[in-house]
Amino acid sequence: MVGLRHHHDRYDRRLGVSGGGTPAGSILVLTGLPTFVSGQLMRFKPLIFGGILFWVMGALSYFVEPAMITWLYIGAMLFGYVIPGYMLKRQEDGLRTA
Repeated sequence: MVGLRHHHDRYDRRLGVSGGGTPAGSILVLTGLPTFVSGQLMRFKPLIFGGILFWVMGALSYFVEPAMITWLYIGAMLFGYVIPGYMLKRQEDGLRTA
């Protein structure tokens, strides 16, 4: 695969800022918990899916090339926050007019 690193090519800095790398993976993993819990509390499946997506993208970011991390981050934010947020807003607006 294009973006995946081979076992012998793994960077020592993949574990975050202390190793000289990016904190994006850690941020994504940490962001997943409040997103998932919010979805559970509201019983809103798109937000639950968004939390799980943050965890998957965060974990995946430790195994891809540094240039690919940006795309994972963008995808996680779009499908984990933005789209569920618009869906929630649309649902709430529908409830207000009824």
